[in-house]
Amino acid sequence: MTVGGLLARLGGADPEILEKAPSERPKFVQMAIVLLTTAGLAVVSMAFALHDGLKVDWGWSVVFGLLWGAVVLNLDRLLVLSMADVQGKGRLFLMAVPRLLMAAVLGVVISTPLVLRVFAGSIEVQIARNQLESSAQLGSLQDKSAEKIRLDQVSKKIAADQAVLAGALPQDFTSPRLQAARQDVTTLEANLETAQRKHQEKYEEMQCELYGEGPRCKGASSRKGRGPLWREKQKAATDAAAEVGSVQRRLSTARNEAKKAEDALVGERSAALKKAQDDARRDLTAQQAEYGRLSAVLREQSEDSTSANLADDKLPAQIKALFDLGSRDDALGYAHLAVFALFFMVEMLPVTVKVLLKLGGESPYDLVAKSRADEQVDAERLRRSNDRRRAEKASRDEVTVEEGRARVMLALEEDMRTREEALGRQANEHVAAEMGKILDVALREWSDQVKARLAEAVPGAGAGPQSPPSGLNGAKVAGTQTTNVTGLPDDDDL
Repeated sequence: MTVGGLLARLGGADPEILEKAPSERPKFVQMAIVLLTTAGLAVVSMAFALHDGLKVDWGWSVVFGLLWGAVVLNLDRLLVLSMADVQGKGRLFLMAVPRLLMAAVLGVVISTPLVLRVFAGSIEVQIARNQLESSAQLGSLQDKSAEKIRLDQVSKKIAADQAVLAGALPQDFTSPRLQAARQDVTTLEANLETAQRKHQEKYEEMQCELYGEGPRCKGASSRKGRGPLWREKQKAATDAAAEVGSVQRRLSTARNEAKKAEDALVGERSAALKKAQDDARRDLTAQQAEYGRLSAVLREQSEDSTSANLADDKLPAQIKALFDLGSRDDALGYAHLAVFALFFMVEMLPVTVKVLLKLGGESPYDLVAKSRADEQVDAERLRRSNDRRRAEKASRDEVTVEEGRARVMLALEEDMRTREEALGRQANEHVAAEMGKILDVALREWSDQVKARLAEAVPGAGAGPQSPPSGLNGAKVAGTQTTNVTGLPDDDDL
C-alpha cells in the first residue's frame, strides 16, 4: 500500500469504498495530516510537561510523549470516524456537540504545557516572587505557632533569671503595704487624667463664651463677653481646676507612701536577692535547655518550609504563576490568551473539519458507502429470510415425523387393547369350563355322601318302606338335637 493509501486509511477512509470514489482521496489524506499534526503537538506538549513540570529526563519525557501522542491520535481518529455516517443537520448538531466538548478538553490539556513553555522566562520570575511571598506568609504563621509563643515565654524567663543574677530583684518582690500604695498610685493617676480632661473641657467652654471662637465652640451662645453664662462656666472651670489640684495632692501623698514602703523593703533586699539568685540559677539551666530545644524545632520547621517552598516550582506552580502574570500585566494576559487560543484551535481541527465537511452535504464517498451499507443490509435480510424459511421447513418436517410416530403409537396401542380383550375372553371361557368340571365332581361327591349318611341314619333304607321310629311321627323327640342329615354342602364346603 502506498503512503497516500496509508494516509487516507488513517484519515478514516475504507480502501474498497475509496476505489469507487477516488476523487475523495485528497480529503482523507488532508484529514490524516491534521490528525498527525495534533498528535505531534501532543507529543511535544507531554514531553515539555514531564521535563519542565515534573523534572523527568528528556529521554523518558520523549518516550512518554510518543505514547501520549499515539493515544491522542487514536482518540481524535475515533471522534472523526464516529461522525462518518451522520446525516442531517439536526442529527449532526446533536452528534457534534459532545465530540466538540471532548475535543475541547483534549485541547486544554495539550495546549497548557505548550503555553507554559512559551512564557517560561516570565513564569520563572513570577515563581520566585510567589516563593518570596509564601516564605513571608510561612514566617508569619510560624510566629503564631505554639512553639514560637513558648520560645518567647522561655526567652523572657531567661532574661528575668539573668537580671536577678545580675543583682536586680524580680518585679514581684513586694509587701502588702507596698502593693496597696502602688494600687492607690495607679488609681489616682487615672483619676488625675480624668480630672485634667474635664478641666480642659470646662476651660474651653469658658473661653468660647468669652471670645466666641475656637475649634470646639459649636455649643456656645451667640453673644460673647463676660456675661452670666460666662461666669457660670468660669465657676465650673474653677471647680474643675480645684479638683485637679486635690487629686494631685492625694497622688503625691500616695507616691510618698509607696516610696516609704519601698524604703522599708531595703533591709530585706539582701536576703531576698540571695534566695532569688539561687532559684534563678536552678531555673536558668532548664530554661536554656528548653530554649535550645524549641529553637532547634523552629529551625527545622523553617528549613523544611523553605525547602518545600523552593521545590514548589512544578506544573501547578507554573500554572498559578502564569495566571498571576496575567493579573499583574494586561499585555501578558492577552498574549497568554492568544497563544492558548492558537494551540486550542489546532487541537480542535480534526472534529471541526469533519463537522464542516458534513455540513457541505453528501460526498461521492458517502454515497458509495451508503450504497454499500444498503447492500450489506439487503444481503443480511436475505440471509435471515432464507434461514427463516429453512427453519420453517425443518420444523414442518419434524412435525410430520412426529405425527407419523404418533399414528404408529396409536395403532400399536389399539392392537394391544384388542389382543388383551381376546386373551381375556379366552381366559374367561377356560375358567368357566374348568369351574363346570369342578362343580360336577363336587356334586357327585356330595350325592354319594348324602346317600351314605341316609343309609346310616335309616337302617334298611332301600329294603322297603319301614315305619319311622318313635318320636319321628312329626313330634320332636325329647332330648334330641337336629343335625344335618342330608349333608348338603354349605358355603364353606363350596
